[in-house]
Amino acid sequence: MRSRISFCRKELIINNLKMYGMLSILWGVYLFLIYPLYLVNYPYEMDVEKLGMYLFSPAVFIPFLVSLIGAMILFHFLKTDNGVAFHMSLPATKIQIFFSQFLSGLILYLVPLLINFCLMVPYCFFKVKEGTEQLPTLLMQWLIFMILLFVANFFIATAIGMITGSAIWQIVFIAIYFGLPTYFDGAGIFIGQKLLQGFADQNPWHDFFKSIDIFRKIFFDGFWGVQPDYWEKIRFLAIYSVLAFVVAYLLYRFKKMESNREWVSFRPIKYFFIVGVTFCMVALMSAFFSLALFQDKDSNLYFYIGAVIGAILGYIISAMIAWKTVYLKKAWLGVFAAMALTLGIFGAIDIDLFGFERYIPKAEEIESIYFNSDHFALAETELYKLITPGDDIGYRNDSYYFKEPENIERMRQIHQHILKDKSENSSESKIRMFGYISISYYLKDGRTISRRYREVDFIDNPFYQELMQSEEIIKKRYVFLDEEEVKKLTMIKVSIENGRTEESFTGKEMQELLTILQTEVRQAAKEPEEMEVRTNGENEIIMQKHLPIRIRVLFEDPDSKKNQYNHLPRATREGATESWMADEYSYMFYGQAPKLRQWLKQNSKALDVTLEQDEIEKLVFYQVSDYDRMFYRFNDWGYYDWAEELDEAPIAEVTAARDFDKYLAVSGRITRYSSSGREIVLMVMKLQNGQEHARQILPEDYQQIVK
Repeated sequence: MRSRISFCRKELIINNLKMYGMLSILWGVYLFLIYPLYLVNYPYEMDVEKLGMYLFSPAVFIPFLVSLIGAMILFHFLKTDNGVAFHMSLPATKIQIFFSQFLSGLILYLVPLLINFCLMVPYCFFKVKEGTEQLPTLLMQWLIFMILLFVANFFIATAIGMITGSAIWQIVFIAIYFGLPTYFDGAGIFIGQKLLQGFADQNPWHDFFKSIDIFRKIFFDGFWGVQPDYWEKIRFLAIYSVLAFVVAYLLYRFKKMESNREWVSFRPIKYFFIVGVTFCMVALMSAFFSLALFQDKDSNLYFYIGAVIGAILGYIISAMIAWKTVYLKKAWLGVFAAMALTLGIFGAIDIDLFGFERYIPKAEEIESIYFNSDHFALAETELYKLITPGDDIGYRNDSYYFKEPENIERMRQIHQHILKDKSENSSESKIRMFGYISISYYLKDGRTISRRYREVDFIDNPFYQELMQSEEIIKKRYVFLDEEEVKKLTMIKVSIENGRTEESFTGKEMQELLTILQTEVRQAAKEPEEMEVRTNGENEIIMQKHLPIRIRVLFEDPDSKKNQYNHLPRATREGATESWMADEYSYMFYGQAPKLRQWLKQNSKALDVTLEQDEIEKLVFYQVSDYDRMFYRFNDWGYYDWAEELDEAPIAEVTAARDFDKYLAVSGRITRYSSSGREIVLMVMKLQNGQEHARQILPEDYQQIVK
């Protein structure tokens, strides 16, 4: 006797398997080609990590599509009058039909998957040599993931099918659904950056849409080589599957079969549809007007014009689609409401009605702060002009993470100065900053408050100067000052400006040199050497009186999985607590550094740290017109012939020793140049021993000497 409480009908399932069995076979062939066969022919060694990265790679896009197509095929009968009439005439309840279609799709999907899984497992145990104890867990994770991937997407497609009246509209709405989190995320960031000073990409709006973006979770977590948490993927899909099932079941349960031709079937959903399309059009048109059409105009004015036009078009288009008519009753009322709502929301954000721009956490609420700046080194403290971390003395990207109470308070004062200055659009920035600064407050309650500003003038602020000279920051910039890190020190390498000769120091000599370096840095921090700066208002050059000394400190090789170029903490709460160490750091000593030069003079066998005028054979001058191209290469220590790299003939040569002083007195290293004043004079000092040293001279100074 057939049970009256059965959730499905066997006859209906068997009929579906007969009808769509060939599709299941094709699905099985694809799985065989992409998994067992591919792994058998994999020519390299395989470990658990590589296997996991492949199994969860974007190759799962086809299974993703299969689950969507399966739902569209099995519930396509709801899109036609004959299909609805036939299924409603069956001796089965509406609920039995629903579960029968789902189980049919699950069987068609699952049987080929299990067969290929069984074929793949023995080979994986044979091929994988490293991490075999983790292999069973990984394979089980992948199988569960693939099953949940089908369930989640099957019910998502089914739910969307309940509110659309044709297969075309169902496909369109599915594409929109998976793209909406990314679109809303980008729209929110764009609107926030236009209307709010200090709006940062990392914010609760971004975090929310990132957390619900199933497309990102499936395909992009781990895509860039960082192994994701597979259990986290599974938990996410499990929750998504349950929610998708509930929504799909309720929409199917209450769907009126006679409204199968409606583009948007449920009346309440039509209003959500109208609001959603209107917002999307507002974001699109505001961006189009302020960025594409009138990017050189008053961007806020044209932003609002675009938003109003988007509200009008969005409402009219969405209402026509929802109500299936070009004759809208009281259309003016809906248009007016859309315009008023858009202007009201954007206006409230623009005037900072909710206090976003003015908010700075209290000191006692802050656990730590992450600060990142992107600017010219000349804007830094005197210490960093004398002893510059890294090879490049120009463009810098500096990141700091600190938690000392006095530095937290200093950072709050700097933030208040930025808000007071409000120089985001000012053309009178004293330091001509072309980059940005970002501040992230990590609060004790677990929240993160992030702000980002462009073209701000804060360098002359006394709190910034104190912050940059604090012990906490100096230790991060000069890693050989950190007592814990120097325990990992293995070697110190020293070279002079031309970089062709480098000498290494280890053991006792390394410890002596380390002490000298620490002394020089602390002395320069306490009493910095005065440095002469020459400027023409566009370019700035620091006079160079001594041969620069390059110091490379080498440490034990850190965890090979850490990127050696990512020295500093990430702008995340987790990353901010990590200790990121590279295996090498470079420092350039430009100042007098008497103890260092004296020690090298006594202990170095190959380096001459002094430059006497009688060692110069001649001075060769070049007019550099495209300093954008040459700026970094001149400051990166040369291993090449200057003339060959310039591809230009020299403008002059000076061989008379009596004239050398004139040029040496006004030459140095460029630390700032303007895009409107790129011309600079490069002076190459050719020594009698064949070495070369490069300096820069302002064109005005050069012409004055020539005259």
